[in-house]
Amino acid sequence: MFKSYDMINITILLQNIFLIEFSDNLVYNTFNLNKKE
Repeated sequence: MFKSYDMINITILLQNIFLIEFSDNLVYNTFNLNKKE
């Protein structure tokens, strides 16, 4: 019970980290594209 619950928490945490990294890169790339133009 506890193990599966921990796995769910870890999965959610990893997804959040990935989403944060992805959105940061998206904002950074968009900013650079606008800056070049």
